[in-house]
Amino acid sequence: MHLHLIAQPGRSALYSATPITAQYTASMAENKTRVTGVSADDFIAAVEHPVRLQDALRLRTLMAGLTGQEPEMWGPTIVGFGRAHYKYATGREGDTAAVGFSPRKASLSLYGLTNAPESAALLDRLGKH
Repeated sequence: MHLHLIAQPGRSALYSATPITAQYTASMAENKTRVTGVSADDFIAAVEHPVRLQDALRLRTLMAGLTGQEPEMWGPTIVGFGRAHYKYATGREGDTAAVGFSPRKASLSLYGLTNAPESAALLDRLGKH
């Protein structure tokens, strides 16, 4: 799965199957969060908090099933599925996980869930986030 990120000023980014150049200029440093090659399953198995571990195992199954992709570690703590490619008018481009999660000690973080057109209504149902 290789998706492209469409960035528009004042709006959430959306994913597209075709590359689209961002409609505004963004100045960003090089993406430091990259695929590491570390086993995502080993990372998940090492989660100490029992609730976070169970959440991570469920999310791993759910996200792999929905994306059709196996997990990859993005940096030391993000379990990502699929890839989203972004490109700005400045020419800067890169890849990020299409969706993912991080079972942090304090809380569970989810990534990429606000990018679909129908996400706003679903996020309203989610509550505080």
